[in-house]
Amino acid sequence: MKRTHQLIEVFEDLFGESIKELPKEELSIDTVHNWDSLNHLRLMMAVEDVYKVELSPDDFQKLTTYSELEKFLEE
Repeated sequence: MKRTHQLIEVFEDLFGESIKELPKEELSIDTVHNWDSLNHLRLMMAVEDVYKVELSPDDFQKLTTYSELEKFLEE
């Protein structure tokens, strides 16, 4: 549960108010208006920093929704 709370905080820090309107299951690169390629890179770097993981270029391409990130971090 703590990991999920941290992930929400990462999203809120990066995307601000734009994510408050959507359920976390609907947060994706297609639904968050300011989740562009630059902010995607920032998100991946923040995830690496907060969770002390190393993401591959393939991970960067695959992890484009909150749900995918959450599942990845649980594994």
